[in-house]
Amino acid sequence: KRAADARLLESRTELDAAAARHAEVLQTAEEGKRVAERQANDLRKSVEDLQQALDSAKEAQTLEASERPELEEFERVKVDLAQTKEELAGARRECQQAKADCGK
Repeated sequence: KRAADARLLESRTELDAAAARHAEVLQTAEEGKRVAERQANDLRKSVEDLQQALDSAKEAQTLEASERPELEEFERVKVDLAQTKEELAGARRECQQAKADCGK
């Protein structure tokens, strides 16, 4: 009977050790699952951020393309204005010269 009791005690000890190892494995698996879920959430957020940045870049590109003709027109008007200003300055000089000639 002692041998049977010793064997039973040894079996219980082995069973307890196996149960403890199993609990550790389960705990490690749960921690791994939480880490994986956190990483998946981080990855989803990164993908969302990248998509938002891409959408913003596309929107800016579209806006730039739509404003390009207006900018070109503005540059043409600026050049025309500078030419008109030069012409007015020349006409003013001619007028002053004509006034001076008439005054003589």
